[in-house]
Order: sequence, then structure tokens, then C-alpha cells
Amino acid sequence: MMFRPVARWGLLLAAIGGMCVFGTACPDTSDDISPGDDDASAIGDDDATVAGDDDASAIGDDDATAAGDDDASAIGDDDATAAGDDDASPLSSPTPAPDLDPDGDTILTPDEGEGDFDGDGIPNYLDIDSDGDHLPDALEAGDADLNTGPVDSDGDGAPDFLDLDSDADFIADRDEAPAIGRVMAPDEVVDAARETDGDGVPDYLDDDSDGDAIGDADEAGDQDIDTPPIDSDGDGLPDYVDTDSDGNGVTDSDEAGDADPATPPRDTSGDGTPDFQDPDNDGDGVADTEEGSADQPPRDTDGDGTPDFDDPDADNDGIADAEEAGDGDTPRDTDGDGTPDFQDPDSDDDGIADAEEAGDGDTPRDTDGDG
Repeated sequence: MMFRPVARWGLLLAAIGGMCVFGTACPDTSDDISPGDDDASAIGDDDATVAGDDDASAIGDDDATAAGDDDASAIGDDDATAAGDDDASPLSSPTPAPDLDPDGDTILTPDEGEGDFDGDGIPNYLDIDSDGDHLPDALEAGDADLNTGPVDSDGDGAPDFLDLDSDADFIADRDEAPAIGRVMAPDEVVDAARETDGDGVPDYLDDDSDGDAIGDADEAGDQDIDTPPIDSDGDGLPDYVDTDSDGNGVTDSDEAGDADPATPPRDTSGDGTPDFQDPDNDGDGVADTEEGSADQPPRDTDGDGTPDFDDPDADNDGIADAEEAGDGDTPRDTDGDGTPDFQDPDSDDDGIADAEEAGDGDTPRDTDGDG
């Protein structure tokens, strides 16, 4: 059957919709809704919604949402997030920054290194006491600023946290850090370093820990930090924190010789033992305590300004105290008057001053040769 051209065009326009068949009146379609979609607008309308999706906008609409996905952006939508978009989330998260101070001692890992200085099995960068001196690295760092390098108090090239003698006084930090004596467990650390003389400088950094004007290096006993510091009078206090190291009743500061810890301490008798450690400063055979060293002030029999314990001739009779002392532990007292001969101007109580009887030589005169 052959269609007329007019009829053929009429059918085509009717199929398109919105067009009227030739020769017929156009129905009002302004309120028509596409089949199957309650809210959808007619296809081709700028605001139309895709059939089957209550909220989806028509394909090609700048604001359209993809069919079947209530929130998905339409293909070609100006606001859609496209694959390869610069703002798209990466497939993997960024690598976290390394922890530069894992042990929290305010010393950076590059400064501590991966070595194990004290041999305790813990690498320095994880060890809170890298040198095993009982002082925590955080204390020996110098400050809490990660941007400053660890301090080197004695300038020997080894930072304090890796230096067994931070102030170079021949006394190991482990002896100056905790309680007196080597009584701490190997892995034990102190909360605060010991500070004996109250000058604000902890002993392990103080060149004169007890403030007696005698340097700790002179009070150490020797130059070997592996040996404990000396305790001259055996009272349990090593000399570097003992204000009377030889226990003679005279403070070390009085026996120092001057007020400068950097100068060697005085050695009155020249026997190689400094006075603060010498029980007989003047080497006269009479103990300092016997010569009144513990008196306040120390005894000065002849009033010459030199106390008897430092005076080789305490009574200034021309006879050396060593000659008058006798051989026993107690100084000789010839006349039994309670005053030992070295302090008695008339030792035999004969009414003649010892100075008159002494003679002119180094040895007292013995007129009758009886010894």
C-alpha cells in the first residue's frame, strides 16, 4: 500500500511529539508528563529529568545527574569530578615523616647515631642514657631545643651524653652524678644531677664541686676515671665533696693556699701530699690535730701568724718541732705540765728558755752529752 506524501509527513511529525499532524488540531501538551516518571519533564526540555530517575537531569543538561544515580554527576557535566582530575584523591596516602627523636631526649637521631656507646644492647638513638653514666641524655643535651646540637662542656670533641668525664676533672660522671659511691644499677638514671656547693652548677660539670677553692682534679686522687675518687680521711665522703678531706679540723679552703681552684693546693712540708690531704702539714712528726688544728681558730703558739700545724717551729724556740715531738704517737711533754715540748717555751721547766738552751746549730745543744 502506498502512502501519500502528506500522510507520511504527518505520521513522522506525530511520532516526534510536540508537532501536529497536518490537518489536525494540536493538543495542549504543556502539562503532559512522560510515561513512567512522576516528575520527569518531557524529553528535550532543558529541565527534563531522565525517565526512571526521580531526581536525575536529562543527558546533556549542564546540571544533569546521571541516570540511575541520584547524586552522580552527568557525563560532561561541568561540575563532575573526572578521572585524572587534578583535585581527585590519590590512590595511596603520603609517606609519614620520620621521627627524628624517637627516644625523646631532645637530641636528634643523626647526632646520636645508630651505635651503642655503652654496650647495653640499645642503640644510642633509642637509649635514654647513651654513655651509661646514670645521667639521662636529656639532661646532658644542654637544652631542650632540637635545633641546637648537644653540648660539649669540656671541649674535647665528645658531647656530654657520650663523654664519661664531661668536665675533665678525672672524676667519672657516674661518680659525680648520683648518690655517693657506685651503688646504682647499670641501667638506673637520676632525675637530677647532684649539686654539692649550691652554686647552680651540677657536680659533673663543676670544676670545684664542694667550693673549697681546690679543683676537683686535685681532689680526685689520680687521673684514672675508672678508679673511684679518693677519700683521704675515710669518712665516706670523697675529697671532692668533703670540706675537710684529711679530717684534721681545718677546712680544705683554709689549707688550699689561695682562693683559686685552678692553682695547685699548698703543700707546706713539700712531701708531695697537699695540706688538705696531709695529716701532718708541716711534716714535724706531730699530727695536725695534736697541734691544735681543730681549735677555732687553729692554735698559733708563737703568734707569728702561722698556725702550729703549718709551723715547723710552733713555739719559735729555735728547735724544730720534729726535734721536740718525740717518737710516740703523742707529742713529748718533758716537764709534764700538759704542754708538749714543741709548744712549751721551757720544755724542762728549768727556768731557762728553750731558745737559750737550743744552741746555734740545727741540732739542739747537749751540753753534757747524755743524749
